[in-house]
Amino acid sequence: MNPNFGTIIWDLMFEPLSIDIRSVIRDDIKTIIDYDPRVTATQVLITEYDHGIQIELELNYVLTNQVSTMALNFDRNARSLTLAG
Repeated sequence: MNPNFGTIIWDLMFEPLSIDIRSVIRDDIKTIIDYDPRVTATQVLITEYDHGIQIELELNYVLTNQVSTMALNFDRNARSLTLAG
């Protein structure tokens, strides 16, 4: 319920996915992940697909040193977020 917390990706959905926009999104994602000290992002890949933006994260769980990959799809048409499997 905090309007100042969350991603800015929805505000950038219709912008051209330039190097600058990718950098802004990458910084935003890393800022959000940094709120949880148990996880660090070791890699953030941003790609555009027909109807949105996909963000693929490589996450390192600090306590166990376990690495996991998560893909998030931000769909322009549905204005929804899905976890890609």
